[in-house]
Amino acid sequence: MKKYFSLSKTEKLPDSQILLEGEIEYELLSKYRSEVIKELGKNAELPGFRKGHVPENILVERMGEMHILGEASEKALNEVYPKIIEGEKLFVIGNPEVKITKLAPNNPMGFSITVSVIPELKLPSYKKIAGGVSPEKVSPVTEKEIDDVITEIRKNYAHMEMHKNNDSNNHTRGEITEKDLPEVNDEFVKKIGPFTDVKNFREKVEENLTKEKQVRGREKRRTEILEGIMKETEVVVPKILIENELQKMLAQFQDDVSRAGASFEEYLKQVNKTEEDIKKDWTETATKKAKIQLILNKISEEEKIMPDAEKVRKETEKIMIAHPEADPLRARLYVSQMFLNEAVVEFLENQK
Repeated sequence: MKKYFSLSKTEKLPDSQILLEGEIEYELLSKYRSEVIKELGKNAELPGFRKGHVPENILVERMGEMHILGEASEKALNEVYPKIIEGEKLFVIGNPEVKITKLAPNNPMGFSITVSVIPELKLPSYKKIAGGVSPEKVSPVTEKEIDDVITEIRKNYAHMEMHKNNDSNNHTRGEITEKDLPEVNDEFVKKIGPFTDVKNFREKVEENLTKEKQVRGREKRRTEILEGIMKETEVVVPKILIENELQKMLAQFQDDVSRAGASFEEYLKQVNKTEEDIKKDWTETATKKAKIQLILNKISEEEKIMPDAEKVRKETEKIMIAHPEADPLRARLYVSQMFLNEAVVEFLENQK
């Protein structure tokens, strides 16, 4: 199959970008020129002609040859671009920046394409680094920690009771005091959950606190492993990946603010900052997140780690049920990346 294009320049640019310059033969442009004229002709209406029956020469005269060639050049580039990327074996991220550098009737079309690519990444001895981070020792839950949790539960219960009384009696009470707190007895614990008695209630509190400590310990170790690998990995993180992380962080934060019953605009006024100020404050964190993602992707490639296809399918279905307006492809990509990250981190945790 004829490729219709030639590259005259392939140049590496800063920030993990590649510049591609070349030409597309007029033969391909001419094919799309005919398509554009046909499409325009379907709806063209001019005095003296029936709709869709305007002669080509009159249509070209009215629309302008350069306008038609401009539309044809976009179609030609859409066909050629994937072939250029495939031929150059580029792993492109984001959308390309395309410029038409030469366009004239009966002549090849000149183009310039700037693309961001996944940067070259040389991993350190990640297995050794991961194996060198010892699991966190989880300290036993103390009686005081159990008592503190129970006190918080009693306070929350007292607050709920206060609100009920306020609704019915239409009066306001002050702060919660010790005498407002319910007594911890069998009757109380049965009221607040599936507990048989006070002893069973305390056991469940202790169990939950132990799990929390284990989760925190695991998360701390995971962070140390990733920080250790990241420290020894040299890579220029493309701006487009940093911007993508910033957009995700911003969307999550806006959602959190909305859930708290405020608007993002109100928040910005309160802290006296613009959206750009917020993004600037978060750039360092976003850069670290993007770098970690590059590292995880590279390790998955090296170790041939893949997410569980069935888990990905089920989780994507859940998202689509909860958010039917979401794009199924984007939802699947998001879930797939999430499970891939988890699989890679678990692999690192298991290194001795």
